Amino acid sequence: MRYPFSPDVLDAIPEELAELFRTLELTLLQEISKRLMAADQLNEVTVQAIRALRSHGISIEEIKKAIRKATGISKKKLDALLDDVIERNQKYYRGLADIAQITMPEMLVKKQDIDAIIRQTKEELENITRTMGFVVDSGRTVLEPTQAYKWALDKAEMAVQSGAISYNQAIASATKELADSGITVISYDSGHRDQVDVAVRRAVMTGVNQLNSRYAEDSMDYLETEYVEVSAHAGARDKDGPLGWENHKKWQGKVYWWKERSKGKPEYQYPEFEKTCGYGSVTGILGANCRHNYSPFIPDVMERTYTDEELANIDPPDFVYEGKKYTHYEATQKQREIERAVRHWKRREAAATNAEDKLAAQTRIRILKQKYEEFSKAAHLRTQPERMKAYVPPKKGIDKSEGSGIIKSGAISGALDPSSEAAEKHAEQYYESVRKMTTDTDRIAANTGYSKAEIDSIKSYVFLEKHDLGEAEPMRFFPSYEMAESWQRLIDGKDIQPHDITLLKHELMESGLVKAGLSQDEAHIMTSGVYNYKKEAVEYYDKIKKRKSGK
Repeated sequence: MRYPFSPDVLDAIPEELAELFRTLELTLLQEISKRLMAADQLNEVTVQAIRALRSHGISIEEIKKAIRKATGISKKKLDALLDDVIERNQKYYRGLADIAQITMPEMLVKKQDIDAIIRQTKEELENITRTMGFVVDSGRTVLEPTQAYKWALDKAEMAVQSGAISYNQAIASATKELADSGITVISYDSGHRDQVDVAVRRAVMTGVNQLNSRYAEDSMDYLETEYVEVSAHAGARDKDGPLGWENHKKWQGKVYWWKERSKGKPEYQYPEFEKTCGYGSVTGILGANCRHNYSPFIPDVMERTYTDEELANIDPPDFVYEGKKYTHYEATQKQREIERAVRHWKRREAAATNAEDKLAAQTRIRILKQKYEEFSKAAHLRTQPERMKAYVPPKKGIDKSEGSGIIKSGAISGALDPSSEAAEKHAEQYYESVRKMTTDTDRIAANTGYSKAEIDSIKSYVFLEKHDLGEAEPMRFFPSYEMAESWQRLIDGKDIQPHDITLLKHELMESGLVKAGLSQDEAHIMTSGVYNYKKEAVEYYDKIKKRKSGK
C-alpha cells in the first residue's frame, strides 16, 4: 500500500492557504492604489493635491478587516487540513498493522503530541500575520500594512516638493515600490525575509511533516522495526553539497537503517538513515522545501515501492531550451521562477495608478504566461496555474427572488458605503440573482428607450460572459455595488440617475470594442475616456455621503 502523503500530495497541501495570502497582498495594494487614483478627480498637480488625498484615505479598520478575513479563513482551512492529515495517517498505519498482523492501539500518537504540533503550526501562522509588512526604501524600512498608504503619500509629497518629478510620477513611483515588495514576512532572527505565501507554505509543510514523522516513528515502535523507506519523486534536488546529503536524488526511494532507533541491534544490510539522508538538517530530508518523507519498513515482509532501475529513470531526459541545458530539477526551479515573476507583475498591476502602467503590467503577465506554457511543454512538466492566480472565496447563498426573476435591491440606493463589506456581499448576491432574471431586460428597454437586443447584449457582457482579466483562465467581472444599484434602478424605472444611463452607453461601447478585437482592458480604458461611469458613480455616492454627514 502506498503512503497517502506522496511528494505530489505534500506539494499541493499548502497551496490553497498560500493563495489566500496572495489575495490579501492584491487586496491591500488595490485598496491603497484606489485611494491614490482619486487624484484624477482633484484637477491639481500640486502638493495640495496629495494632502487632499488624505481625506480619501483608506482606514486602518478597513485594512485590519481584510487581514482578519484572510487569516480567519486560513485558520479554518488549516484546522480542516490537519484533521485530514491525522485521519489519513491513522487509516494508513492501521492497515499497515493489519499486514504485519499486530494489534495497534486506537490512537497511535498521543493526543498531547498531536496538539503540540498543531499548536506550533498555528502559532507560526499567527506570527506570520503579526510580522508581515511592506519593505521599502531599498530594504531599509519595514511598514505595517496599515502604514503603507500614508507612506506612499509622504514619499510622493516630498518628491513633488523637491521639484524633481511631477505629481503623477511621484504617486506611480511610490506604488511601484510597494508592489515590488509585496507583503514580506519579517519574522526571522537572521534578518532573512520571505514573501508571505512562501512563509505560509513553509509553515504548513512543516506542520504536516511533523505530524507524518510522529506517526511514522511511533509506528516503528509498534511494528518493532528500525528501518524506514524514503519516498521518491521526479525532479528531486540533484545538486551535491559539502555534507553529502544535499543531493536528494541520490538517496530517495531507498530503505535505511535508523541507528538511533535500533536499541543496540546490529546493522542489517542498509545504509544509515540520518547520516545518508541528513535527518535533522535544513538541507536534508524534511528540511527546507523538501517534499520527501519516510515510513516504517519491515525487511523480508514488505517490498520497496521503487526498484533501483525505476529510481535511475524517474526523471525525464535532460533537454535544451533557448540554448540552455536543463535537468528535470532545474526545470522545476525555472517553473517556480516564472511563477514568482507572474505574481510580481500581478502586484504591479494591482498597484498601478494609471492606464499606461496597468497595461504594461498586463502585457508582461501575458508574455510570462506564454513563456510558462512553452517552457513547461518543452520540459514535459505539468503546468500549475494555481500558483499564479489569487484564490477567490466561494460566493455565499443567494436571496430568493420574486416569481418574475427580479430581486429587490435590499438597500436603498446610497444607503451603503460602496466600499464596505456589506456592499460587497450585497453585490455578490445581486449579480447571482441577475443571472436568474427573465424579465429584467424587457423592463430596462421599456424604461430607457434602448432596444431589448441592446440591453440583452449588455447583460450578457456584464453578468454572464467570462473575460480575460489577466488571471490563469477567463472569469466573470467582479461584482460592483454601484452597478448592481444602477441595474435595479433601471429595472424599476424610478429615480434613474444620469450615471445609470452612462452605464448602458459604457458597456455597449466597451463590448463593441472587445468584439472588434481589443483586449478587455484596452477597451475599458478607451471607453472610460468617453463614458466614465466609475467617475460619475463615485461623485454620486460622495454627494450622498456628504448629505448624511451634514457637510
